[in-house]
Order: sequence, then C-alpha cells, then structure tokens
Amino acid sequence: MPPAIDLRLQPRLEELVEFLRRHLAARRALLILLATCTVEYEGRSASHLGKGDRLIIIKPDGAILVHRPWGYSPVNWQPDSKILEVFTETQPEHEEVVVIKSVRARPREVLLVKISKAYLVVAAQGLEDSAEFVEYLDEHQIRDILATHPEEIEPGLRIVRIEKPIEPGFIDLYGVDRQGYNVIIEIKRVTASTSAVKQLKEYVDAFKAKNPHIRVRGILIAPSISKEALLLLNRYGLEYKQINIEKLYRKYFSLEKRSIQKRISILNFIGKAASNSH
Repeated sequence: MPPAIDLRLQPRLEELVEFLRRHLAARRALLILLATCTVEYEGRSASHLGKGDRLIIIKPDGAILVHRPWGYSPVNWQPDSKILEVFTETQPEHEEVVVIKSVRARPREVLLVKISKAYLVVAAQGLEDSAEFVEYLDEHQIRDILATHPEEIEPGLRIVRIEKPIEPGFIDLYGVDRQGYNVIIEIKRVTASTSAVKQLKEYVDAFKAKNPHIRVRGILIAPSISKEALLLLNRYGLEYKQINIEKLYRKYFSLEKRSIQKRISILNFIGKAASNSH
C-alpha cells in the first residue's frame, strides 16, 4: 500500500501542537516541518542556535535533524530520543512558541526546538525501505586500483609511490607522466570541495620547495567537483580528473582484489626502498 500522507500548510501554533502530538504518539510517522525556530542543546556540550527558517525532520525511531536552508549536514541533531514531548511556552518577550523536546538517556542529552512560525508540516505513515546499501569503494581502495591501473588517470602515467610522506601529510599517489613531469595526486571519493584543492596545493608547494628544479603537476581525482573548487583549481594551475567509482569497482575490484593487493605490496616495497636509498 502507498504511504498515508497528512499535510498542513501554514498551521496555527495550536494546530501544530495537536498535529505533532497525534503523529508522535504512535511513533510510526516520519515528520517534516518547515518552520522558523531556535534550537537549544545541552548534554556533552551546550549550544544555542538563533532564530531562522529551518527544515526539521523527526524520524519514527526518534531521531531529529535540524537543517539550515543550505548545506547537506544538519546544524543540530539527536540520534534517537527516549522521550519526545510537544508543548507550548511563552518566551520572555511574550512570544508564544511550540517546543519539541527530545531527551536522550545515555548519554543524557536534551534538544529543544522552539517554533515561532510553521510554514508546512507533513506526516508520512507506512514508509518502507529494506533495500541493501552497497558502498562500492573507499578512498584507499580507489587509490589502490588507480595505483595498479594508472591508465584510468591518463595514458603513460607511471605510479612510483603510494602514500608518499611530505611535510604537511601524505600524497595519495606520486608518479611520473610520459613527458617526465612528476605528478602529485590527491583522491576524494565524494564531491571535491575547496578544502581538497587547498590540500593538493599544499602538497604541490611543499614538493616544489624541496625540489625547485623538478617539473611537477597536481591532479585532484574525484567523482565530481564543486564550482568553487574548480575555479580555485584553475587559479592554482592544478588539474581535475573525474572518476566513476561504480565503474572502477565493476571493472577491477571484484575480479582483481588479490592481484591488486599483491601489486600494492610491491609498489610500497619499491617506494620505501627508494626513499631509504636517498
């Protein structure tokens, strides 16, 4: 059966209280609110989030997430709730608000979402999701596949070292291209941000400082890149290579796992031996 949807547009605060209490009582609904609210948290630390328009999600297991209108991470959240209460409260400035109170037992944490205006509230009953989640490759697995199949980055590239140490950290892949340029490669398994670009730039600068007469390139590898990151990458004179993680998995990982691991061990041995000889 399709899920049952209950929706209210711009409910008055007393309507919102009744709506939330009714659907929270059964603990089976997914609740979504667009509202103006403040958020207070006390537990392992303490915080206060001032008034703003937010997306509030309450899941059937009692998890609460409060999102700003931008970004993918919640600004406040509670993993689960032993107690979920809804009530009204009068603020010191005589403003009436609807309070959603979430209490977590261990560790004890209290989240208070205080709503002064609601634009939309939706309750969905009967949602089902039993599908298996498959995460194709992590960054280390992507790195190992590209190290043994550098042609996926560009023809003629030869990988010399994996996790090459450099003063700010470790270069994911270090190689030489067919023109003789040294290549510094940074890998991300999610959308590359400006921080990834700055990290690559830091590695390239550190390498140039120690090897001022060596020609060097910097390549950022990721399934996608933000517009801001691409602009910064071009400004720094660095490069971007897009990869398809699912394609890499299906093409190499499932069939060549043992072979890849063996070649990685050989590359690590050669790289460390070369480092010790200098």
